Amino acid sequence: MIKRNSSLSDITNYKGRFVLNSEDSKWNKEVYSNKKKVCINAPIYVKADNQVSGTKNGLSGNEVSISRAKTLIKESKITTLNHEIIIDGEISGFTLEGGNNSLDGKAAGITIKGKSSTYGTDKIKGSGTAADGNVALVIKTSVPVTLQNITITGGNNSYTYNISNTMGGGINVGSSADVTLSDGVLITGNYASTGAGVFNAGKLTVTGSSFSDDSVRCVIYNNDTNNTAGDNSGARGGGIYNAGTLFIQGHAKFLSNYAHKFGGAIYQAGNLYLSFRGKSVNRIMIFMFVLIKLLRLQIYFQL
Repeated sequence: MIKRNSSLSDITNYKGRFVLNSEDSKWNKEVYSNKKKVCINAPIYVKADNQVSGTKNGLSGNEVSISRAKTLIKESKITTLNHEIIIDGEISGFTLEGGNNSLDGKAAGITIKGKSSTYGTDKIKGSGTAADGNVALVIKTSVPVTLQNITITGGNNSYTYNISNTMGGGINVGSSADVTLSDGVLITGNYASTGAGVFNAGKLTVTGSSFSDDSVRCVIYNNDTNNTAGDNSGARGGGIYNAGTLFIQGHAKFLSNYAHKFGGAIYQAGNLYLSFRGKSVNRIMIFMFVLIKLLRLQIYFQL
């Protein structure tokens, strides 16, 4: 028991004394940096675009827009929290900004995941037709971002629209970003002249927990550098165009991605690291460089 008016310099060991009435196991208790206050760190639920208002799935209308979710993180008084954004349904593409007045320095990490336990249900979707290009998800913030149990689809960022920056259809990972594509991530049905599935200029980790179950690994499937305007001279990286640092580990699946020039699965222009049961595989890495860059093969990584 803590006596009233007693002096306490560090409340960390007493955090367990504060009991939450909610039975939601996803709510966490966090200690402020001054170690004198405890706060509740609850997930931020983001509503589907077609959800107007009112109660849904027992959430009593407490779901917010993705814009509001980003604002809540920016306004957090504790910058050491790991925030969780849970997407309930299908939402339009968005950007996690970096630089001034952004998410930078506002959190220890951000996890974006789908609410449904059914694989492929919750989605971040680009319009696919925007005349100025349309990347489903742009990540520029330096705060580490992890994606789980979410589908990225509908991005279209190709020469068809005469766009000067055609990098990334599904995801564009900025030079300061640190992104992990984890269990249940499906990147499919995206188009871009450079990196139809993902364009990476920062740090990207592609992983998964299962060899045989797509719902617990990252799958990059059926992305295309297609360009109906006819200029395919720069079409590289159907699955991933890597201009930064790319780690492929655990169980990741690349299937049926297509590049009209080089790199059906991966076009490698940066640093690529592969791991097999926790060990690096430099010789295999060099061999795959040749296969990926010259023969445009689809690589099914069984790591």
